[in-house]
Amino acid sequence: MGLAISAAWGLFLVGALNLISAGFFVLFVGLGIDFGIQFSVRYRAERHDCDDVSAALQNTAVNAGGPLALAAAATALGFSSFMPTD
Repeated sequence: MGLAISAAWGLFLVGALNLISAGFFVLFVGLGIDFGIQFSVRYRAERHDCDDVSAALQNTAVNAGGPLALAAAATALGFSSFMPTD
């Protein structure tokens, strides 16, 4: 879903995608997997400390959500630096 939204947004802002855009698609998927791994590792640590699945998931979102959102924002800002290029 995020890849489709990003591609649509890129087409809207730039007008056409090129070979470098395909490279960004691969990076987007890889970063999504990386963020998923980070969240899963934190969930596993929380689950080790707490037997309640709901509480462990909530603690994971509270403790890992902010740092992952900051990393995602920084990554998005970095990718946005390519917008002025052809």
